[in-house]
Amino acid sequence: ILEFSQRLWSCAAMNRIPLLFAAASTEAKWIWTGQEWMGQENGKMALCEQMKWQFDQWVLKQRVIPPLWAGFAMPEVYGPNEERMGDAASSVYQLFRQWQQGNRIIIPFYENSETTDNELLMDRIFVKDVVTVFTWFMNHLPASGFYYLGAGYPRPFSAVAKIIFSILRQEEKLEFFPSSKEKNQIPYRKIDLPLNSLRRVGYKKNFTPLEKGIRIFMRDFLKK
Repeated sequence: ILEFSQRLWSCAAMNRIPLLFAAASTEAKWIWTGQEWMGQENGKMALCEQMKWQFDQWVLKQRVIPPLWAGFAMPEVYGPNEERMGDAASSVYQLFRQWQQGNRIIIPFYENSETTDNELLMDRIFVKDVVTVFTWFMNHLPASGFYYLGAGYPRPFSAVAKIIFSILRQEEKLEFFPSSKEKNQIPYRKIDLPLNSLRRVGYKKNFTPLEKGIRIFMRDFLKK
């Protein structure tokens, strides 16, 4: 993956082609194993995130660069076609599948956590907004660099679950699964999101609220 990314960079630089890519994430990712939630540092995403970080560091050392390069640190992207992603699917998709399989949703919580109500806060962004940002960058060619691409409203897993039940018009059936810092090695803290990076280069569009994004996702893609 790293070598392939480096080759793409060289090709873009030599042919003067703008290059946009996913940078290392600033937040923890999670997978549902069918029995419990696990931090993806222990799963398949660990190697992928490590490669992204290595590529990010390599990029900063390059002198021959594309006319525009932008690395986007995206917390969690949700949207169509996630059934192909397996364990890497978003928590929105995984929570909905939990409901489909058992009419209930299990939420991880952590004792002695610094987060609100002992839940991990995670920023999520609808894939439509990601495409809109990428299109804007290709059309406007702003300053090269790394950007944070998230909606800017970190929400706990239980908030996502409640939105799903509300859309389904069903009684909330939530279960909470205890997890520990030692087991998952996740930094349970509220993250200061660097949202102004996009605004500084002129991007002014608002992002889709989580409630609306999940509604579109479920209505147009998940319930079919």
